[in-house]
Amino acid sequence: MSHSLIPPLEPRARARRDLRAAPAGIARRVALVLGIAGGVALLAFAGLHFAAEMPFFRVARVEITGTSYLTRAEILDAAGIEVGASVLEKRSRLEERIEALQLVESATVERDLPSTLLVTIDEAEPVALVAEPIVVPVDRAGNRIPFGPRTALPDLPLLRVASPGAAAPLGLPTLASEVSRMAEQVPEVFAVLSEAWGGDREVTLLLGQSAVKVRYRPPFSEPRLRAAIVALTDAARRFPARSPREADLRFEDQVVVRTAAAAVEGGLRR
Repeated sequence: MSHSLIPPLEPRARARRDLRAAPAGIARRVALVLGIAGGVALLAFAGLHFAAEMPFFRVARVEITGTSYLTRAEILDAAGIEVGASVLEKRSRLEERIEALQLVESATVERDLPSTLLVTIDEAEPVALVAEPIVVPVDRAGNRIPFGPRTALPDLPLLRVASPGAAAPLGLPTLASEVSRMAEQVPEVFAVLSEAWGGDREVTLLLGQSAVKVRYRPPFSEPRLRAAIVALTDAARRFPARSPREADLRFEDQVVVRTAAAAVEGGLRR
């Protein structure tokens, strides 16, 4: 009995049909999974919307931390948070409203379900004062910080900006930035800084009760400012009868110290 070398046709045809059917089966399964996921998302959205309307999720308490200057009422009013509002309101929306306040650098809102909102504020810190003519604080960018009439002004240096008629007057933002960096990098100098003047391309610092001057061209340099303090201290030790009145840093690689008796002579170079 002879055997044919040609395999039966039926199994091969069935295999082709199975291959054609496989993509359709996969597509149906994918569609089923997507349908289930969409249904779950829809139910979650509907559930969230329903929960937002429930009295159980109404704001009963708001805890605010991180504030020194802003009042609770100012923050709640800016955020639009009222007792009875939904605690499930979008947090980013509340944060954006609070950050629109001039004193706020950043805000974070968290939920403590079912009825508490936790608000954390990062306020802009005042670094100096300006008189225009009422004395008001400014932050490191030179922005005025609104203070209530009953709020005590902080003990900070006073900034003075040259008149617009100067050739290249330094603006308040530049001067405030310089003073802010001093507070961070040379706190011992900032602690005795009484005033800072923004003049024609230069800054003049008044230090201590005797108002010793330090003059330099911005940007501020920590090593140079420390060198000025060392030079002033050394001059006071070496010349006790000629108290130092000024350290001039406008000359490259030099610190020129001028004393009360030597001001006319041009000072002492170091």
